[in-house]
Amino acid sequence: MMACSAKRLQAADAQGLLIATNTMHKVVDYVQAATDLPIIHIADATADAIKQQGLTKIALLGTQFTMTEDFYKQRLKSAGLQVLIPDTEARAEVHRIIYAELCQG
Repeated sequence: MMACSAKRLQAADAQGLLIATNTMHKVVDYVQAATDLPIIHIADATADAIKQQGLTKIALLGTQFTMTEDFYKQRLKSAGLQVLIPDTEARAEVHRIIYAELCQG
């Protein structure tokens, strides 16, 4: 669905794409393959903002996917940041809060 939307945006003369959620960057490679438009990757923009503040060691909170899979975390690490994530129990609770409480309405 996102790749199809990217194609439609390219056809409408968009100059670039931004996926405005961390977790959906799991599919950024598929979206990029569907279009010639540049994609501003949220993890790259986040890493730039973190580094501008002089920080090098950060805690990553997000969905279970964002905290544990490489699609987001590795980009931060590749930017030279040390990335800490909560333990298993705390990750499950953060993930639950996002989906059961924050994503309502």
